[in-house]
Amino acid sequence: MVVKQDTVRPWIESVGKELEDFRSMHITIGVQSSADQYGVDGSRVEGADAKLLTIARVHEYGMANITPRHAQNLAIPIDKKAEGKSPKDFPGLVFIKSEEGHIFGVLQEGAKVPKKAASTEGRAKSSAKKEDAGKREYKHQSAEDMEFLFLLLPSVTIPERSFIRAGYDNGREKVFKAFAHAVSMVVSGQWTAVDAAAHVGAVGVSIIQNHIQGGIKPPKSEVTKETGKSNNSSLYSTGLLYHSITYSIQRK
Repeated sequence: MVVKQDTVRPWIESVGKELEDFRSMHITIGVQSSADQYGVDGSRVEGADAKLLTIARVHEYGMANITPRHAQNLAIPIDKKAEGKSPKDFPGLVFIKSEEGHIFGVLQEGAKVPKKAASTEGRAKSSAKKEDAGKREYKHQSAEDMEFLFLLLPSVTIPERSFIRAGYDNGREKVFKAFAHAVSMVVSGQWTAVDAAAHVGAVGVSIIQNHIQGGIKPPKSEVTKETGKSNNSSLYSTGLLYHSITYSIQRK
C-alpha cells in the first residue's frame, strides 16, 4: 500500500494564515510622524517633523481667519525675494496704498524712502499718514519699476487644497486593483501578507504623488483676489510634501 503525502491541506492552511494576517493589517498613507514608514520604493524613511505635519494639515483642510499677534496686519510675501522674511528685513521698504485700498510693501531702486514709513513694519502699517507718504513718493513713478514684495491684510483664510483625500478619491479604482492583485499573489504562494500590504501601500503613495504632480486648484484666496497672482501650483515647488508621502503598516 502506497501512502501519498497530503500537500493540499498544508498549502490551504499556509495560504489561509497569510490571508488572515493580511486582513488584520491596517495600511496608513499620508504625511506621518511614525518611525516605521516607507516610501514608494519600499525604503524606510524618517518621520515628518511637527512643522511639516502642520503644513500638510493646512493644505489638506485649509485654515480660517488667521490674524497677526503683534501687528495690525499680516505681511504676506508675494515675491520669491520676500519668502521666509518680514518687512523689517528690507530697510528700503515703503508701504503704498492702491486705488482699491490694498496696502503693499514695495521697493524701488533710487527712490527716496520716507524714513518713518520704512522704519518699522508696525508703525508704517498703523499710520494712515505714513501710508500717504508712501503714496506721494511713488505718485509719478511707474508700477512696472516697483518690486511688490508684501501684501498687508488684517486676516487671511487659507483655502483647502486636499491632496490626500482628493488623491485617494481620484485613484480609488487603482487601490481596489492593488488589493485584488495582492490577494491573488498571496493565494498563489508568491507573496506573504507583508509583501501584499507593502504593495498596496506603495500604490497608495504613488497615487497621492501623481495627484500632487497633476496640480491642485483650490478656490481663490484673498491674496489671489487682491494681487491677481494664481495660487494654482501643484504643491511641488519644493518637493517637500511630495517626498513626505509614505505608507505604514500596523496590525489591528
